[in-house]
Amino acid sequence: MHTVIISNFFAEKVKGKYAPEYLEKVVETISIHPKTGKNIGTSKNLYLYKLGICDHKKYEYNLIYFFENKNTSVYIINLFKDGESDILNKAVSYLACDAMK
Repeated sequence: MHTVIISNFFAEKVKGKYAPEYLEKVVETISIHPKTGKNIGTSKNLYLYKLGICDHKKYEYNLIYFFENKNTSVYIINLFKDGESDILNKAVSYLACDAMK
């Protein structure tokens, strides 16, 4: 089981979208099986995990997280609407911004 670190961006964006119990289940799944998400593009360390329709809106979201290897933590970067363009660049940008804080 891996440690899961949640970014400030994700914590703010997810507020009120999903029930805490649902998010806990997703985090637990990712911590046990960090490669359960779909690998994004040319990066071997960024993963996309599809979430269902949120509680109060009709949108589906994708959770983006970083995982390097079995000796590292899983870092949840942010949440993006399904179909949002240029996720890879946005995820890297959020990751860099959070690292600078």
